[in-house]
Amino acid sequence: MKERPILFSTPMVRAILEGRKSQTRRIIKPQPESVDHINHKMIPYNGSIEFLQKNLKCPYGKSGDVLWVRETWCLGRICETETINPCDAESYVDQCLDDNDIIYKEQMISNGINIDEVLWKPSIFMPKIASRIKLKVTNVRVERVQDITDEDALVEGMLPDQNIFITNELRLAYKSLWESINGKGSWENNPWVWVIEFEKL
Repeated sequence: MKERPILFSTPMVRAILEGRKSQTRRIIKPQPESVDHINHKMIPYNGSIEFLQKNLKCPYGKSGDVLWVRETWCLGRICETETINPCDAESYVDQCLDDNDIIYKEQMISNGINIDEVLWKPSIFMPKIASRIKLKVTNVRVERVQDITDEDALVEGMLPDQNIFITNELRLAYKSLWESINGKGSWENNPWVWVIEFEKL
């Protein structure tokens, strides 16, 4: 069993904590045209999913591995007045941190605390010791992003009644989320993706 980091946006962290999210899709890089990531040799790609799953190595691991979640955060404490006392010492991260020494953006939003004046640290800079969520990988597969079904979109964390989407159709809601993360046109490009299924530990 190996442990690896994985980044999630604040809304998706909330979906995990609420038990609504048990899948994530990540673009395969580079796209599998003719690259063998295991042997680092050029090979002909025959177009089959079985071929990809055999010849590509998922950077997020395999069934049984553990992912620790990186999310938007900062050092400091939430005071009774709902203000932030940021910690200036970057080396503080290397010490054994108490839960109260780390503030998570999702946590503050969920508790209705004003986050406008907080100097947030991007999720990519979260060290393992600051992570509060671990996920056990239960399955990994390969597919095109447009192959997602309404059922899969639901366990990707979509809610059919989210008013931020024009439509209540789950698959189209996921399309909006995908393009907000990966950029305009990324859905139409229909890239090959890793589908990682997991359960929260």
